Amino acid sequence: MDALQELPSKGQTFSSIRRQNLLYVDKTRSIHEAIRTGGCCFLSRPRRFGKSLLLGTMAEIFRGRRELFQGLWIGSPECGYDFRKYSVLHLSMGVECQNETVLESSIITELKGAARANGIKTIEGFSPGNVLKNLVYSILDHKTETEDAEAEKVVVLVDEYDAPILGVIDDVDQAIRNRKVLHGFYSALKTLSDLGYVHFMFVTGLTKFAKASVFSVFNNLKDLTLDPEYADICGFTVPEFDAHMAAYLPLALENSRSIGDVPRQTSLGKFREMVLGFYDGYSWDGRTMVLNPFSLINFLDQKELISFWYNSGTPTFLVDLIRENLFAFVKSETYSMSKTALEAVDVGDLKLVPLLFQTGYLTVDKRVGAREYTLREPNREVSEALNNHVLESLIHKGEREVKAWRKKIGASLDALDAAGLAGTLTEILREIPHEIHEPLEHYYQSVIHSFLKAWGFRVLAEERRGEGRVGLTLVFSDSRVFLFELKHEKLSDPKDPTDQKAMDRFMAARERLKAKALGAAKAQMGNRGHADKHGDRPVTVHRVALGLVGRTAACAEIY
Repeated sequence: MDALQELPSKGQTFSSIRRQNLLYVDKTRSIHEAIRTGGCCFLSRPRRFGKSLLLGTMAEIFRGRRELFQGLWIGSPECGYDFRKYSVLHLSMGVECQNETVLESSIITELKGAARANGIKTIEGFSPGNVLKNLVYSILDHKTETEDAEAEKVVVLVDEYDAPILGVIDDVDQAIRNRKVLHGFYSALKTLSDLGYVHFMFVTGLTKFAKASVFSVFNNLKDLTLDPEYADICGFTVPEFDAHMAAYLPLALENSRSIGDVPRQTSLGKFREMVLGFYDGYSWDGRTMVLNPFSLINFLDQKELISFWYNSGTPTFLVDLIRENLFAFVKSETYSMSKTALEAVDVGDLKLVPLLFQTGYLTVDKRVGAREYTLREPNREVSEALNNHVLESLIHKGEREVKAWRKKIGASLDALDAAGLAGTLTEILREIPHEIHEPLEHYYQSVIHSFLKAWGFRVLAEERRGEGRVGLTLVFSDSRVFLFELKHEKLSDPKDPTDQKAMDRFMAARERLKAKALGAAKAQMGNRGHADKHGDRPVTVHRVALGLVGRTAACAEIY
């Protein structure tokens, strides 16, 4: 077998990747199209999705470094790009931002770095916007009159435009103050653009804040986020994966077999399907699917089929928002939303579904009409890891304990062991801290739903079947489906556990309520024909009635 091309490591620039002949998937056709149409462009993609590499590639194109693009689309005679040289302001807004003074200083430092990169030794100014203007004027003064008029303009590439807001999003007042700083900076950039000093501008970010400066200032900003023409500008399509990375799979499969991640008899074809199921599935047009580049490269390097993207950093504010909207989070596999609502995110008014989409926890399932979209979770990596993290935040237990409980639940379902299932659920209920416990039926349904999803199975909540809705539907395998119905009865713990008579009354009430809850769950399951929908499929349908009492007891029946 030919030697495999070395993989790039985290944070490597486009120039270093090309000069070291590391693996690079050519995205310059899409880049050329964006450049060709010109103007001011914006692209939103989740973190670790290649936005910085994209801007780094653009920077080298505009610096005229043709030698880096030999063998790539934009360097081919077919494309015929002329590699005209521009002064490039390549700025990252992922800077210190704990308050507005620090943010202003950090942006000015970034601008001074851009000045040095363009041969400007010193630059003055009292604010980020003022420094930016002085920098551009200095670059224009520095140009020789022999250069053509278009090349005298500057190219502006802004990465992580929203980082100073997201970095303090838990503090709404500070986020608003940071937004004001950014507004002044982007207003100065808009002025320079209006004066004709900017040849091309490209801005990337995570979220599209409705009032976040760049969108309120630039009325001609083209949003490429949901544009089908740029659906694969970041990430790897399956054909790209097969062409560039399939050769790495045999070694990854061998390692996965050796450490017990996959059965010994797993074929290479089956393993490929597992890899795609784990990392593929992102889409911004409902047709073009791409794999997460960060996770895939890490998987090929470490040869373990595990979550990389999620563990690289999940915003605390997002987990908190999920906890505040827990039932909405688990109630459906798909969400329908208009394009306008999908983009409606702003400081102090964070909406869960749009934010889950913009941060990569949901992706486009399909486009319905001109401005309507349905969303879904992208892949198994995101589903398992996110639900696992939600569980850890709900029950205040670590990954080891959560995994142990998931294993017990899976074993009980596989063996149709109702007593074992009830015992594990009782353990879990007793571990939920009193201060975050909610004595509501949908709260328990959400906890159980998250456990099952984190276990790696397809789970539907409140799915319509027969004459009503079933609490949870678990697709256990190709031949087995579990339908869950849960009923909860409130019961307060005795105030004095040393009072034997009170404890006896409590225990008797608990047993009575367990029987009542279990009977109600069975009645609801039986009366609404929940299993009818599966009648035409070659599957075995198991019905699971769950009765929960207070926060200390559970009972179950599987039939």
